[in-house]
Amino acid sequence: MFFGLFVILAQGAFAASFSYNYNNPTDGGANDNENIGYTSSPGPWVYNSTQDWQRRVRASYGLQDGIPGGSFGLTMRSRADNGNRTITGIYNGSTTSVPSTTLSLDLSGVGATFKMSIGWTPNPARTLQAPGSNVGNLIAMMGMVSVPTPASLQGMYLGSSPSLFFALRETGGTNVGTNQYSRSTMEIRNSLTANATASDLANYGSQDFFSMPPAAGAYYYYMFELTFENMGYTSNLANFKVSTLLTTYISNPALGTNTLQSTQNLGSRTVASSLDAIELATMRPAVSNHILNGSNVTVTGTTYDAFSTSVIPEPTALGLAALGLLAFAHLRKRKR
Repeated sequence: MFFGLFVILAQGAFAASFSYNYNNPTDGGANDNENIGYTSSPGPWVYNSTQDWQRRVRASYGLQDGIPGGSFGLTMRSRADNGNRTITGIYNGSTTSVPSTTLSLDLSGVGATFKMSIGWTPNPARTLQAPGSNVGNLIAMMGMVSVPTPASLQGMYLGSSPSLFFALRETGGTNVGTNQYSRSTMEIRNSLTANATASDLANYGSQDFFSMPPAAGAYYYYMFELTFENMGYTSNLANFKVSTLLTTYISNPALGTNTLQSTQNLGSRTVASSLDAIELATMRPAVSNHILNGSNVTVTGTTYDAFSTSVIPEPTALGLAALGLLAFAHLRKRKR
């Protein structure tokens, strides 16, 4: 039985949106160890990994959406303590083992906008694994990747394939006591990090992302609302305005509550992407993490939930659609 929530409000020239809460049990179990390479299990996500990894989809490793009894989240983590590896999950809108229903987002038009909301936590188990250090680990990655056809899903990674994404690059942190946190720079990127000094396209500065609040059984839950707007092209490559809103909660699964802590409008950054119009015509939402050194990171895995997104096409397409509707109405009126 498929428990995931997948909704398309509209297609064609109008905005399309969908959501998925990672509560499909076929997306992995508590001890679902995966081999290196490509995994397309039943469910709407396909995965690529450069090393052996583990998926966990269960309430104790998921985020709580305020529903008593818990909701399921997705944790992607490395099985090796100190390996260099990347894991990417790509949303393809399919519930079969072979992707048959493609989800392709066209962002090639100037003004086309991709909106993505996603919940994330450093560790809902409330304990981080090692003192963080500045080695270039990307503990969270959220954005879009170009996938021309379902057949080309294999081997696609957020950051090494044509993409644009928001990332948390860990620069420090602690796993001691009750104030466990990962200190990370919030960055806009189109490529992975090779080391601690790898440059980004833009950033919003540094922030501490906590794991363990004072209340027993609770954890910090961060909701990112990202907007990517195509602002036009320079030398055939698109410029994007990226806007970010960050809302912080303390989530308590036992009580079924999310308590608002803060809302931060981080503002907008305009960046020169590496994406051309052809690549932008076939984008797909994706989440990932990229660990350069698993022995020097507080968050070896990453946990996502409450994923939703929408696409608004370029204003020209909307204008043409509106003109078409007006013309149709005018013809009907004349026939009367």
